Amino acid sequence: MSKHFLTSSKTPGIIKEKNFAHPQERMLFDEKTDGYVLPGIIDVHFHGAKGWDFAFGEEERIEEMLDAVLASGVTGLMATVMTCPEPHLEKVLSTIAHIAKNRKVLPIIHGIHLEGPFISYEKRGAHPAEDLMHPSVDLLKKWQTIAKGMIKVITVAPELPGSGDFIKEALKMGIKVSLGHSNADWKTAAHAVELGATCITHLFNAMPHIHHRNPNILSYALTNKTLYYELIGDCEHIAPEIVQMVTQSHDANKLLIISDSMALTGLPDGWYEFYNQTLAKTKTRSRLPDGNFFGGALTLPHCMNRLAKEAGISWGTIGQSVWRNPCDFLGITAPDAKIYFDTDMNWIATQHEGVWYRPVQQD
Repeated sequence: MSKHFLTSSKTPGIIKEKNFAHPQERMLFDEKTDGYVLPGIIDVHFHGAKGWDFAFGEEERIEEMLDAVLASGVTGLMATVMTCPEPHLEKVLSTIAHIAKNRKVLPIIHGIHLEGPFISYEKRGAHPAEDLMHPSVDLLKKWQTIAKGMIKVITVAPELPGSGDFIKEALKMGIKVSLGHSNADWKTAAHAVELGATCITHLFNAMPHIHHRNPNILSYALTNKTLYYELIGDCEHIAPEIVQMVTQSHDANKLLIISDSMALTGLPDGWYEFYNQTLAKTKTRSRLPDGNFFGGALTLPHCMNRLAKEAGISWGTIGQSVWRNPCDFLGITAPDAKIYFDTDMNWIATQHEGVWYRPVQQD
């Protein structure tokens, strides 16, 4: 296993020698700002990176993937699992729960997000059609037992049969319901929110387009200001201008910037075989041979940098969307952390509960 970081109780020399400021406050300082410091970064929609994915299983490989994520600056994440065959899913849930309980270093696994299998066939995106199902309370209870209570969020297409009762039962189990991968109309989406759904999974993506005579889940989500909403922040899945439009019209307290990072993140450009698919990694895109996107290809800190530079989103809004908002959405206490970056959002060091993490190459 390759080593991505070193740990120490001593403050790294580079932190003592250089000037760091929150990106929003960097212009307030007279002296030169050498880099940024943030209180923490939580990615609530993360599948994988560096050639691996939570859905692939294998504890040692997941641990190595998490070490690589730490070295991007992420302090916490939701282990997001895409649709896969049920027997394999059960093994994956058990593995993630074991890692979350026993892992002693960052990033913290704050829970599991089941992005499937209770999603629309028409809007399934990269999810395998043969493993999709209608919502099942019995299955969810079984999976939650296997996951040791770690399932915290589940994505549901509200138009599927049985989704209403499923949403109510999921909430009783302490699982938050996010609407997504859906072809629902306005009324169906609104009813799901009335039943207790509180979030939208990657707004715009895996949804119907807005039509002025056919109100649907997307037009409803853009109107409802009470919902948390994920936005993939790579400026690829959503044009920077549209990101700007949404963030200007919605409550900043509800924004969840995500990476939707998958196995190709952090790999060299080229063609790969993952998820039973042939995929291309091209700079900031992960795509199928036909050009359609296949998840994200950037870590969340680099998404944040692109949003600031290309979409003009304020660092105050960006910082809130990856720290305070995820904590509020998940109902967790913000961990005691500080993350240091250079001005291009390349990781320099992290402090968490008295422990310093820094890249191996600094030694």
